[in-house]
Amino acid sequence: MSISRGEVARAGLWAAGVVMLSTAPYLIAWWLTPPGYVFTGILANPMDAFSYLAKMREATQGAWLLHFPYASEPHQGALLYPQYVLLGKVVALTGFAPVFVFHGGRILAGLLLLGASYAIIVAIISDVAVR
Repeated sequence: MSISRGEVARAGLWAAGVVMLSTAPYLIAWWLTPPGYVFTGILANPMDAFSYLAKMREATQGAWLLHFPYASEPHQGALLYPQYVLLGKVVALTGFAPVFVFHGGRILAGLLLLGASYAIIVAIISDVAVR
């Protein structure tokens, strides 16, 4: 069973639509932020999300190996959360705001997830259809 370009294009449009719908709450919250306030770009699980932004900031300042600033003992850095280290390097290269790069990474990861899911489903359906 082969997949036509049209089917792939339709799947891509659906994936883009799903990812844009997942981005809508962030855009709405940013748009509705009252004057005098700043929307941080985070809606869910702020403790984790702000720690990811902190990891990005550490990478922006040149680090490839991260440290835990609140550890009780001195320690060597380690390559932890490489996706956030790479996003921090993107911030350093582009000068974009970390929260925008964070959401760009979220959007890219969502598209990759949906694309991989589509490929797996097509492979399974193709395998079943051949049998």
